[in-house]
Amino acid sequence: SKADYAYVLRGLQHLSEDGTMAVMLPTGALFRSATEGEIRKYLLEKKNIHAVISLPQGARNYMAIYTVLLIFKQKKSDKILFIDASRDGVKNATRLKQNFLTEEGFAKMLHTYRN
Repeated sequence: SKADYAYVLRGLQHLSEDGTMAVMLPTGALFRSATEGEIRKYLLEKKNIHAVISLPQGARNYMAIYTVLLIFKQKKSDKILFIDASRDGVKNATRLKQNFLTEEGFAKMLHTYRN
């Protein structure tokens, strides 16, 4: 009933051999069972997932939900980097359910990913 992984698989299908794809999904996409669980298992076995980055609550669509940024590459990787940036957000003064990733938080997340 969810199309999160249909979007991911379609993107991977068009990703160049040396390309990188970042997809923002609700955190729930990491834990749903049934077909989505099988797709996650497939992606783990193919070793396409390079990083999982948790973002501050409300960082997407003005909704108070947690989201993750998944980094995919065609190049295989035996390791997955997990980054918790969920505490690096600040509240939006006009939209209380929305948080923004601070510049320092973004820089820290980028530095961690690159190094």
